[in-house]
Amino acid sequence: MLILLIVFSSTFPKQEITAYYNPGYGCCTSYFSKLEKEGFVIKRVKVSNEELDRVKNRLNIPLNLRSCHTMVYEGS
Repeated sequence: MLILLIVFSSTFPKQEITAYYNPGYGCCTSYFSKLEKEGFVIKRVKVSNEELDRVKNRLNIPLNLRSCHTMVYEGS
């Protein structure tokens, strides 16, 4: 049953994840690369710290849950 689910799920087109990040932090690009190796499509958007804060504000991310990058997935 598990093998059937893996094969079935791999037939769907890959969904894109938009990743907003400041390139000054080294951990983000390593994390994105790991996700890409797992089959995710990552659209990388380099932003300043100020712009990253604006993105987080627009998405209503609470201050205590913010990190060095923000990823947005708009799948169905």
